[in-house]
Amino acid sequence: QFLSLIMAPFVAQGIEYSSFLTFVNLIFVCINLYLIISPWRFANFASIKVNENKLERMGRYLCPILSLLLFINILVFIIVLIYIPDISQLKNEKAFTALYESIPLFSIFFRMVAVTQYLGLIAVPFSCYFIYRLQYKKAIKYFILSLATLSASLAFYSRAGILTFVLTVSGFLLLTLSLYQYNIRKKINKYIKKIGIAIICIFITITVVRFNAMPYYGDRIPSKSIIQDPIAYNILDYASQGFTNGIEQLEFHNVEDIMWGNVTFYNINQILAFFGIINWSSDTSVEALQKAYDKKEVDIENDAGAFHGYVCTLVKDFGYFLTFIINLLYYQYVKNKCKRKIISLDSMVILIFLFVQPCVSIFYASYGEFLFALVFYLILRKV
Repeated sequence: QFLSLIMAPFVAQGIEYSSFLTFVNLIFVCINLYLIISPWRFANFASIKVNENKLERMGRYLCPILSLLLFINILVFIIVLIYIPDISQLKNEKAFTALYESIPLFSIFFRMVAVTQYLGLIAVPFSCYFIYRLQYKKAIKYFILSLATLSASLAFYSRAGILTFVLTVSGFLLLTLSLYQYNIRKKINKYIKKIGIAIICIFITITVVRFNAMPYYGDRIPSKSIIQDPIAYNILDYASQGFTNGIEQLEFHNVEDIMWGNVTFYNINQILAFFGIINWSSDTSVEALQKAYDKKEVDIENDAGAFHGYVCTLVKDFGYFLTFIINLLYYQYVKNKCKRKIISLDSMVILIFLFVQPCVSIFYASYGEFLFALVFYLILRKV
């Protein structure tokens, strides 16, 4: 968050302290960020509590489901790579819609990848448990299955998705480091560094390829920006816009903008509507989202498609009061679980989904993206 904020002036962004409301919003944002970041410091687990019969039963369902998703995600990635090699075309021109009619079932698979992309994270705590039990073959198997999440991000050419997976998995392994033997801790630290370097290279490659195909992007760089190189500008702009965009949007926020869970429950509503359980329109939902961020006083680039940071995203969806209550409950739950020496596998799965949130807080609130995966796991453990 700190780096995100100090990068802003290099790309002609910043917070204009023009009113008392600016300071109020700034304080509110900082308090709520504190509530989702600080409780993780208490983590110092000593052992994992597991019902072996339940673990084996869940594994019978989880492994084939994640294997199938991994296969579908890789298949969609290959199709996208073949038919839409231009990253900017996929991201900016929605070129994937042209494949809906030309390739049978592609639209179903593409939407499936979007809805299920976080399911792979369920496998990470399972992998941690088997590392803890020194059962490395099973640990590697579940780690490979967790790549269902990473492969979904690759299928979308999503830098945010790739970054989310790496930060979440690496951070969660460090969070549970106290569980493992000393030699295992050293290996984990070594692999995290290597994977981190590889992912940074992929991230930069996607950025270079995408924006080299957009020569007009350079014209959008503000003349006041210290950074004028399109590639460098995009990377800094990518990392810094959330905080400043969010404060600017909150300056002009009003009760009419509140969407009452439209963003958070989007995927769930989409599934319920698909099966005819509720009467819901994605077009109406998208219109409400655009209206909430369409402010004449706000810069034209600061629309619904921009990053607004965690707090602003939640405020737009639930309002100030509910946002604070959500984060207060988040703090209490995470603190309570992290302070325990003995952690259950169920709690670890819930924690890794909650851990996604501080990892992506400079971008947006991700509850809506992993909510389906969390509901899926809660159903799975009852089977």
